[in-house]
Amino acid sequence: MSFSPYDDASDILNQILQQSDGKTTANGYGLKSTAYAFFAKQQKKNKNKKNRKVSDQRNRFTYALVCQTMKYKSLLDAILSYSSSPNEKDGIAATLEQKIKYKDMRNKGLCFIMLYELLLSKNKSIRGGGYMKRTIVKLEDELLRVKKIVMKQQKQNEIRQDIPVFPRYVRINTLKCTVDEVLKVLHSDLSKLDGNDRNDKNDVDEQQSSTTSVSVIYADKHVPNLLVLHPKTGRVLNNQHPLVKDGKIVLQDKSSCFSALALVHGDGRFCGKNDENSNKEEEGQGDYIDACAAPGNKTTHLASLLAELPSPSSKSAENSKNNKKKKGRGKQNDATNKITVYACDRSSKRIEILDKRLSTIIPEDYNNELNVKVQSLHQDFLKIDPLDYPNVKCILLDPSCSGSGIINAPDRHYHLNQSNDDDKREKEEKERIESLSNFQLLALRHAMSFPNVTKIIYSTCSIHQREDEDVVHAALCEHNEQVETTDQKWKVVLPKCLQHWTRRGHSSSTENGKDDNDGVGLTDEQANCLIRCNGSDGDETNGFFVSYFERESSSNSNEVMNKNISDEDGGCQWPNWPPKGTKTYNGEFANIVADDDSIDDGDDEGDDAINRDDKEEMTIEKVAPTENKTKKTKATTSATEESAKISAKKRNKKLAWKKRQMEQKAKRLEKKKREIQSSDEAKE
Repeated sequence: MSFSPYDDASDILNQILQQSDGKTTANGYGLKSTAYAFFAKQQKKNKNKKNRKVSDQRNRFTYALVCQTMKYKSLLDAILSYSSSPNEKDGIAATLEQKIKYKDMRNKGLCFIMLYELLLSKNKSIRGGGYMKRTIVKLEDELLRVKKIVMKQQKQNEIRQDIPVFPRYVRINTLKCTVDEVLKVLHSDLSKLDGNDRNDKNDVDEQQSSTTSVSVIYADKHVPNLLVLHPKTGRVLNNQHPLVKDGKIVLQDKSSCFSALALVHGDGRFCGKNDENSNKEEEGQGDYIDACAAPGNKTTHLASLLAELPSPSSKSAENSKNNKKKKGRGKQNDATNKITVYACDRSSKRIEILDKRLSTIIPEDYNNELNVKVQSLHQDFLKIDPLDYPNVKCILLDPSCSGSGIINAPDRHYHLNQSNDDDKREKEEKERIESLSNFQLLALRHAMSFPNVTKIIYSTCSIHQREDEDVVHAALCEHNEQVETTDQKWKVVLPKCLQHWTRRGHSSSTENGKDDNDGVGLTDEQANCLIRCNGSDGDETNGFFVSYFERESSSNSNEVMNKNISDEDGGCQWPNWPPKGTKTYNGEFANIVADDDSIDDGDDEGDDAINRDDKEEMTIEKVAPTENKTKKTKATTSATEESAKISAKKRNKKLAWKKRQMEQKAKRLEKKKREIQSSDEAKE
């Protein structure tokens, strides 16, 4: 059987559709996890290293195609169910769904993929052949007519215009390389990409092009060691890039970097060149817990930030040396000079992903050179006894959430639009968010119960108040009412390292901050301490929420920490950042128009997921398919360029492969024929 360009995509989509019908998606079988499992099986079968590169390219195309199909699944459903013409036999309107006999189809996933390719893709064509393609193409004119009617009804005259386009964020892993090393490689690779991009844009203003070209690299002004690149760099900078595969860079969204940054530098120490608190290097030193760690982007970011902190003072080192001589347990005492990050997760599958991630990002000899070590724990955070970890002083809690802040989440968009009953869908979504918020509150209360912990970060990739401010407010009220001493109470504090970020939390006095339960929420002062990101409102990053907690006994006062500072005040002046010769990003890519190259179909940050089972890294970029028109149309420039790139050698290899396949098929048929003849003769 010949290979169809849609075989893999239809298999994945069929699994998702079946899981949805069986209501198993709530247990974690999302698009990313389904695709990840499918590609893993394919990789095990493919032992030929030469074919793996081709397989990786096909996987990226497959994943992007499934993402796009899922994104517009509700629109395709509406097109199929639209009553188009009277049916004389039964007196009712025959839908396109009935005309293509959708209910009788065994491969429904392939049907949706072909419909997307024909009606909504950039090429407006279906590749390959087969019965299903012929059936759909026969109805092409009617499909296009119904598409216009349905889109007009849904006020979707333009599909992509409302999709924000974000820059490409690249976090430099300083545990394995230097900033200069990464910049050198990226400048070299992106300069080639920039040359191709300029050929497509002849009327662009020269001055504007110099600041928005594909090859320009900016430094982020809020997060150190975070580079800001053009959205189209995803064509080159994907999970197959050498820097990514070697763990020297991490493709991580900007907002998800806020969690680790606020936990390490929220108190303002070590984040200013003239910070008076930077000499208090021993205060607050202790171990860390990442409560819901897999796949590990925030864990590794936390480790890299801690590794850059000043080493323990000579006095502490001398005391440790004396203790070593007295107790005779040198190895254990050496470890006491290090900060340990405990990365927890309750799933064995996710722990495997986490361990693999850690082995890629953290160098093998880091235990001997750095002042931090990472230890994975296959354990449910809620079942950890706080008394078992007396040295833990800080906790990063980024639990399961609705993921409502993540832009371009096609499977999430599909599940929210499955039901035709708006009231039912709204009720189901409200119940789901309520269930998540209950778990989040339970996890945050548990983090607050650690007796020696002085700092907590609670973050989500949700923009729902029920999962954000309401959880913070409930946790503060419930915990602080139960403790007897003021020193054990918690307070929300504005992270000093993020004081320049302008979007803040909702309070009870704001329209968005009214508490749905009892009408009492956070005060304006408390809400001002919370960090919010909104990708749909110009923040150029996915929606995110960060809250930073300190004990009331903390040395930093609310008055100092809640003070807003201006650019003239300096804020956080990170050492050696931005790097020499690299400008700070100030929204240069904000007006980039969405197209197939700039829309990121693969989520960079696996930590930002609907639920914990979806927290699996799958950084897969879209690969543009080779054009093969469904009907005769005028050749476009892109099609001509694509055809010109195909070498004669590749064409000959493909023809030779087809010839071998035909010969092998003929041999199999001949062999089968002989076996049948032999069987007939034996019966006679």
